[in-house]
Amino acid sequence: ELRPWMQTTTWSASEIKFVRSGFRIVSETQNPDAARGKTGHLYMDEYAFYQFQREIFRAAAASTESRPDLRITLVSTPNGQGDHFHEVWTDKQFYGDWSRHEVDIHKASAQGMPVNVDAIRSKYTADQFAQEFECSFLGGDVSYFDAVLWAQSIAERAGKYSKIILGIDAASVVD
Repeated sequence: ELRPWMQTTTWSASEIKFVRSGFRIVSETQNPDAARGKTGHLYMDEYAFYQFQREIFRAAAASTESRPDLRITLVSTPNGQGDHFHEVWTDKQFYGDWSRHEVDIHKASAQGMPVNVDAIRSKYTADQFAQEFECSFLGGDVSYFDAVLWAQSIAERAGKYSKIILGIDAASVVD
């Protein structure tokens, strides 16, 4: 019954086009300008790990603002606090019109996913399991320096350069 709907005219690494509907699935790079000027539903998988999250989002959001029939879907495993995915997930005042749906391993198991949660948990540290399987945004409690501290660590000074930004590699033994 679905076979006629699944026939394609294009099938490549970057595009699939369906015969009957004309619907296209296009794969873009994570280039900050990749979504600029495109029109359509945008699905970004593992968004918290995108290198240019804010730039891609800004370009994509502009093309969907005037089209209420289009949507942007962000799907991801959390990748700590302070990135744009964390901001969209937690800032319900600014992103209040976004719906949020969380499915951790416990909910998936309760809904019938055949998985042994305890067996999986035994293969990971508590922090790894919390992030990868329980949708936890790990933050300052598991870091030497939390994201809020880093964001506030900018010193103002008069002169040619108005800001000094200090970067520290917490894993380095010579800093």
